[in-house]
Amino acid sequence: MTETHFTWQFQIMKVIAVAFGVMAQTLLPDPQVEKNIETMIVAKRNIDEQEAEKNNKKGNTTE
Repeated sequence: MTETHFTWQFQIMKVIAVAFGVMAQTLLPDPQVEKNIETMIVAKRNIDEQEAEKNNKKGNTTE
C-alpha cells in the first residue's frame, strides 16, 4: 500500500465523521434547551420592564 492510499482513506473517514456529526446535531435534541428558553424569557422580561419604565417616565401608561 502506498502513502496516497492512506491519504484518500483518511479523507473519506473525515467526510463520514463530519456527515455523522451533522446528522447527530440535526436529529438529537439540544441538552441545554431549557436553559436557553429560560435565558430568553428573562431577557424579554428585562426589555419589557425597561420599556415600561420609559413609558412611566414620559407619563404614558399602557394600563
